[in-house]
Amino acid sequence: MTVTKTSSLRLIFSLAAIVLLFEQYQQGRLLVAAGEVLSRAFTSHWGGLFGVYTEWLLVVLSVLGFLFLKHHRVFALIIAVIFSIGLIQHFSNHALYLTLGFFYLGFERSIDLLRLQCLLLYILAGANKLSESFMTGDSLRNLFLNMQHQGLHGLLSFPLEYANVLAILAVVMEISIPAALIFFPPLGIAIAVCMHLGFALFMPGLWGFFVVALAYLSVFYIYREEFSASRMRLKA
Repeated sequence: MTVTKTSSLRLIFSLAAIVLLFEQYQQGRLLVAAGEVLSRAFTSHWGGLFGVYTEWLLVVLSVLGFLFLKHHRVFALIIAVIFSIGLIQHFSNHALYLTLGFFYLGFERSIDLLRLQCLLLYILAGANKLSESFMTGDSLRNLFLNMQHQGLHGLLSFPLEYANVLAILAVVMEISIPAALIFFPPLGIAIAVCMHLGFALFMPGLWGFFVVALAYLSVFYIYREEFSASRMRLKA
């Protein structure tokens, strides 16, 4: 594992962490901390606004340590712990995946762990979407109708009349990504980027997920030569 490759991966995950903090600010994490969304009895246990500001400051300082100091694995574990505490108050799937990512980066075999986590993410997500309600487009249609009712809109308007076609396309893409990442990483990355970009354009609040997905996918690009060499050894 070369220094350049390691530094690139650390930079990408650090940027994802900063994007997550900005997303939390944009989505009203401070309102939650101030007790304006949940009861003050709940939020007071986490230090209110002071607790959130302290958490964010610790993340930024730890990210700087992760980027520039020698013992970057220690700082990766610190970031994972801080994010884990934040998940209790403000949960999201991509925040969980990023937390796991930093946890893995705290270990020697981090690249293998990140790669396995990424593959499992798409396998499980694709399998979960094989339900009849999703494949017929009903789940997507109801989701977007509910968002419209709440006044939530993505950058693009979702074509409800094609919900069934887009649902099947999403499942096909999600299931094909793991195999493509293993045998032809550039294709797998391209499919995944297109899929996540589509989600982010049609649905509000998914740009954070897009960035976290890019962080995981970058592992397959940065270390593509190592993965290719591993496949060749297995064939031999």
